[in-house]
Amino acid sequence: MQESYLALGVVALVGIAAFTALRGVSIPATGTVVFLPVALWTGQFFLTDATLLLDPVLESVFWALAVTIPVTVVGISLGRLARARVDEEWEATRLDDLLTGQSSKIAIGWITAGVISFILAFVFLSTSNAQGFLAGVPGGSLSAYLIGSLLIGLPTAYQSFRNEGLLISWVLSFGLPYALLLDGFLASNSEPPLVDMIYAGAIALGVAIVLGTFWFAVGVGLKRLAGGNSGVSSEESRAV
Repeated sequence: MQESYLALGVVALVGIAAFTALRGVSIPATGTVVFLPVALWTGQFFLTDATLLLDPVLESVFWALAVTIPVTVVGISLGRLARARVDEEWEATRLDDLLTGQSSKIAIGWITAGVISFILAFVFLSTSNAQGFLAGVPGGSLSAYLIGSLLIGLPTAYQSFRNEGLLISWVLSFGLPYALLLDGFLASNSEPPLVDMIYAGAIALGVAIVLGTFWFAVGVGLKRLAGGNSGVSSEESRAV
């Protein structure tokens, strides 16, 4: 039940950030709107009535920021994508081009693919012996992780080559590591499921930023070597 509330809360915060971005609210203001309820939520885990020490406060703020930053970035990007599709006078900024790429239509398609890939990966891992599956791969777990990196990297590099969206690269790189980590944490039963979801998400986010940025650079680099033609036509760019 707690996991369902957490998922609904994250979706709600992403929706709030997207709505504020759609309405043209500044990025710092949007981040503050998201941070306040998250800080209240993390505070109940680290702070007590008698707690006045600095360490628990800093730990609470750290985890609040760890949730706020990705939620705000995703929400703002979705809001700007929506605004680009409904406002004919909207002009994309360099930040929009960096995060979501040259075409809002293509970006939405890749975000949807990233969400679906996470669902499919988590269902597969949770209904099978994930560790046994990894151990059965020729070369052991290392080979399995290298294969997983390629499974993440190929579509991420292709997306970057075609659309140049850094945020999209992070989204595509997040699903598989999060599904794998979440399945392992939940199977260990060492922490409450809610804590497992947070820890798995934080680690997967770090992996996604590293892998996503790397494969983004590969895709954009190949595009530059190919002469800069990504295949996105002028009609598709910021298409409605």
